[in-house]
Amino acid sequence: MDYIVEIESYLRNEMTEKEKESFELLVAKNDDLAKELAEYKELFSQFQHAKNDAFVKKQIRIIQEQESRNTKNISGGLRKYVNKYWRTAGIAATVAILASVGTYYLAENTFAHKDEKRILQLVNKEVREIKTKQVRLQNDINKVKLNALPNYPHKGSGTAFAISNDGYAITNLHVIKGGKKVFLFTKDGKAHKCKIIKKDVANDLAVLKLLDSNFTFSNKKVPYKLHTKAELAQRIFTLGYPKNEVVYNEGYVSSLNGKNSDSTKFQLELPSSPGVSGAPVLDENGNLIGIINSKQSISKGITYAIKSEVVKQLLDSVETTSASNLLMPSNSFSSKNRTAQIKSLNDFIFSVKVYK
Repeated sequence: MDYIVEIESYLRNEMTEKEKESFELLVAKNDDLAKELAEYKELFSQFQHAKNDAFVKKQIRIIQEQESRNTKNISGGLRKYVNKYWRTAGIAATVAILASVGTYYLAENTFAHKDEKRILQLVNKEVREIKTKQVRLQNDINKVKLNALPNYPHKGSGTAFAISNDGYAITNLHVIKGGKKVFLFTKDGKAHKCKIIKKDVANDLAVLKLLDSNFTFSNKKVPYKLHTKAELAQRIFTLGYPKNEVVYNEGYVSSLNGKNSDSTKFQLELPSSPGVSGAPVLDENGNLIGIINSKQSISKGITYAIKSEVVKQLLDSVETTSASNLLMPSNSFSSKNRTAQIKSLNDFIFSVKVYK
């Protein structure tokens, strides 16, 4: 669908009520898109205003004051200019050209010997600016369309966290199992569609990548470091999404092996609930030592986590499309208190929801 045509139809009140409602819902999901639409409204209103005789006379007086030289008639040059840009500028540029044609006839009929070069430069600048806005607007519309949520309830949910700042994240495979559409929700509540780029069925892990190739989680680096060793009785904490807001829990490592002596996991004394699967397990210095995987149903406090060395093996096997470092080599918040650590983490911990 050509959304630029929709914008023009919307501004000209040519849409049906249903089409108008659908388009306004699309705009409401993106503040930048709303801003661009407002700019186009202003452009249309200015064009309509230019039809007013008093406005035209005022513009004539302004041009007469600014211009002191007499030059050639601008007829031929401007007609060539319109022919050049009519097909390439799109709907928004068409509005600019119409406004420019109005300027042309005003100049031709009132003071036919104005500076052709200067007027063409002004028109050229006008069209370039609107073409740029049109590209930005189309990009925003494409992002909204790409990340649009299905209009039916999600199938399952859990937690994921960033393994690089440019759109890579990790979660439990069982969190997204059976879903065809996967979305990460950043702290601002916005949905971002993902694809699964790597699975580890044996260890219940999945690596995700946001479809928007230009997206970054933050202007800062991932704050935690991948650490491959946990100690018995070590204090730990985690952030997850058992509900629509992030929840903090803390506890300690109660066993270095998981259920039935599983060496790929360790046991935690940590409160857990549905939705926390896939959450990071961090030590007091902000080192990533594991990922929440499951809980023991007979005990509210016993939770199992996948060890970080298993995570490292998976990340070593991922081929990225950029220079991303998926091993998270640096720790930027080891010296911070817990409250400051949590603030540093907020941009990198996500709710993940899947849809059929």
